[in-house]
Amino acid sequence: IFQYMQNTKLQKIIHEREVRMQSRENILQIYNAFCTAQTVVGTGTQNLAKIFSNPEGANRWLMDLDHAGGLICQATNQVKLFFEESDPNFVEMLEICRNKFTKFQKDIWEYINSGKAQLDYNSAWNIIGPQIGTATTWSTPSLWQNPLLLQKFVQLCDTDEVKHLKKQGDEFLVCLTYDKFDYYFEKHLKFDKLL
Repeated sequence: IFQYMQNTKLQKIIHEREVRMQSRENILQIYNAFCTAQTVVGTGTQNLAKIFSNPEGANRWLMDLDHAGGLICQATNQVKLFFEESDPNFVEMLEICRNKFTKFQKDIWEYINSGKAQLDYNSAWNIIGPQIGTATTWSTPSLWQNPLLLQKFVQLCDTDEVKHLKKQGDEFLVCLTYDKFDYYFEKHLKFDKLL
């Protein structure tokens, strides 16, 4: 009887530890989803005008942005399921970050779908194209071979609207600073809780 009780107690301890480890893995996946979004947005906001001045690069970045958006929406929903009652501040913080991301993403798509991005691109070409000669696209070697014209072209694509979008991306990135983001994950990832 004593051995049975010891064995049952040990099995319960092992089970609780495995549950805590699985919870920790879930939290890390949620954290990583936001880190993916941080990387994509950070890449874009470093030079958003350059992204919009290169249609091929913009398409790749937009695919990454959409993928990141799916990840953080799913991660936010998971946190809400896991912690809505036990840690409402954690849920609220992630919802704020998600909302800033989705606003940024929505406005990026509005800028593109409205045709404004293409108009800004064409306007830049109307100025730079004659200086290159027969060049008609961003990937033209003539533009790449002339860093001054390339820089001017990118500057022409850096419209007020692009600057506003960059500001929105930067606001999302501020959400992911230590005291506004990592801090909330720490208590769920303490190693001593696994023992």
